[in-house]
Amino acid sequence: MLPQKIEALRAEFDGLAEATEALAAPLSDNHNWQPASDRCSIGQCLEHLNTTARAYLPALDDGISESIRKGAYRPL
Repeated sequence: MLPQKIEALRAEFDGLAEATEALAAPLSDNHNWQPASDRCSIGQCLEHLNTTARAYLPALDDGISESIRKGAYRPL
């Protein structure tokens, strides 16, 4: 069961990346305005998400690698 859950999460991450790219593709620098001084622009929101992903994805990869080493997970 674990491999299916991991593969489902991986597919969800891939889908989110593709959806984000499609959403941001038509935007220009003119769309990068802040609605208020205490609110983030679209670009700032995306950068925050990317920064968070860069921090968490290596830990997820390490967890998957350790699961493989322990025999709890085999890639499909």
